[in-house]
Amino acid sequence: MKIDVNKANELLKNERWNKIIAGVFFLLFASSLYFYALWNNRKIYNRIIEHAAYSTGYFTRFENSKGSRSAIFKFYVNDTLHAGGIGSGAVSKVWAQIQGQYFPVIYNREKPEECDILVFRWDFERYKMQYPDSIQWVQVLYDRAR
Repeated sequence: MKIDVNKANELLKNERWNKIIAGVFFLLFASSLYFYALWNNRKIYNRIIEHAAYSTGYFTRFENSKGSRSAIFKFYVNDTLHAGGIGSGAVSKVWAQIQGQYFPVIYNREKPEECDILVFRWDFERYKMQYPDSIQWVQVLYDRAR
C-alpha cells in the first residue's frame, strides 16, 4: 500500500486547523459563561441594594455544587428560614471559629434568596457599609491565617 505524502500532509494541516478552531470556540464559550456570571451577579447585587433589608445569619456547613464549594448560611425573615451560600475561599481559613456564629445578612426584601452574609471587611465595603468593631476578630483571624 502506497501512502501519498501530499495527502497525509494535507490531512495533518486540516487536523491542526480543526484543533485551533475548536480551541477558539471553547475559549469563546468559556468567556461568555464567565461574563454572563459577572453580569448576573451584578444584577443580583443591584437588586439587593435597591430593596435592602437586614437580618442575622449563621454558617451551617460546606456544600459542593456546580463544580465549586460554598459555605452555606441560614437566616430568618419574618419567621421563615432562608439559606444562602458564598464562595468558601476566605471562610474556609476561619471556619472552625465562625461556624455557628452570627453575622449580618443583607438581602433583597422582595426576594430573600438574593442575599449576602457580611463577615469580612471587603464584604462590608462592597455594600458601602462600615465594618463593625464587634466582628473585627474574624478579620484578625483571617489575616493571621494567610
